[in-house]
Amino acid sequence: METYIDNSRLKQIGYLAILIGLGWVIFGEISVYIPSFLGAITFYVMMRNTMHKLVYKRKWRRGGAAAALMFLSFLIVLVPVWILVTMLGTKLSYAINHSQEVLGTLNTFVAGIEQRYKIELLSEQNFQQAGAYIANSLPRILGATFSTLLSLS
Repeated sequence: METYIDNSRLKQIGYLAILIGLGWVIFGEISVYIPSFLGAITFYVMMRNTMHKLVYKRKWRRGGAAAALMFLSFLIVLVPVWILVTMLGTKLSYAINHSQEVLGTLNTFVAGIEQRYKIELLSEQNFQQAGAYIANSLPRILGATFSTLLSLS
């Protein structure tokens, strides 16, 4: 008994496989932009009523109203981020400039924990494991940080 698949059915399956493969590739490539898209939808929903009021009640031009709302949303998002970066930068520069004091305080804290709970936190093995973990994680963390900063600019 011979079974065969019709030629047109084979073409349909091939086209469907190509379509699913292309959809998979496209979705994989644009998945980076999904948070930005959701943020844009959020801003649209939040500012839709304000845009309507500016255009129809106050008789602003659409472009001017959109520019004003974009500038306002820019300030609402980036000013707190700028303040946070400035505050963390100040703390980080203080910690770098006074690293011996920070390390002394950290050693005192760790010694207190070790004495209280009778465990050894700062052993040579722990340092090696922490160093390996940091060496493995640092490129990923820096890459995520730089991609976030690039997406903001």
